[in-house]
Amino acid sequence: MQALEHAPRAPSSRRRLISGITALVAFGLFLILNFWPAWSSLPFLTSSMTYSIGAVDLALWSVIAFNVAFLFADAPALRLTAHLVIAMFTMFALTRLLRDFPFALSSGVWAGVVHWILILGVVVAFLAIPVTWWHMVTQGYEGPGAPRRHRRHRHA
Repeated sequence: MQALEHAPRAPSSRRRLISGITALVAFGLFLILNFWPAWSSLPFLTSSMTYSIGAVDLALWSVIAFNVAFLFADAPALRLTAHLVIAMFTMFALTRLLRDFPFALSSGVWAGVVHWILILGVVVAFLAIPVTWWHMVTQGYEGPGAPRRHRRHRHA
């Protein structure tokens, strides 16, 4: 466990670049789904997408908001909060997509592949929630605005 706690982090500039790119990609997906060409004109989406688009937008905006925040602050507590919130919104969006299945695919192999990808995504997001929560509890999480303290590591 100590090896995980002392793992080297990527340089701050690299993390900020990745956060900026992630925010831009999520914003681009939001624009494509909602404005141009909009989900209704995409040939692989059906009218059932009206029931899922809100959940997908919520997940995309959580990714955008947290990654923009990472450009200005790189606190571990903020990252833990982001992972938890994004995992919850992603699980919600994927379960809505799985329930409504707004994809115009024949009942052939591609429909099965998309179903399994959505199921895998739900399972991964579902598992990320308690893992992140456990990490918060074991790391003495006090919230994104808590003052930073220096920790002393006890060696056995």
